[in-house]
Amino acid sequence: MPYEHFAPDDHTDHSHAETISDLLKAADALDRYRLPKLTWWPDPARVRTESFTGLRTTAFELVIRSEAAWLAGASGADAVLAGLAHLRLIT
Repeated sequence: MPYEHFAPDDHTDHSHAETISDLLKAADALDRYRLPKLTWWPDPARVRTESFTGLRTTAFELVIRSEAAWLAGASGADAVLAGLAHLRLIT
């Protein structure tokens, strides 16, 4: 639901867990990079982080790198960590 469609109760609920709900919303949206249709990609208007649009390339690269690690035999978590390390997002 776009933020501008929130009812007053929605704004109240969201304010109690704003950071985690926005993070989960972004994570859910980033899962859509695995899907081939452009219409399934995240709508930056629904994520209130200015850098979100610029991070699309990073998110896509993370999916590609983590999938490659998983196909090479890494566990799910290790595949993501390998992708992050490759992108130098962790050491």
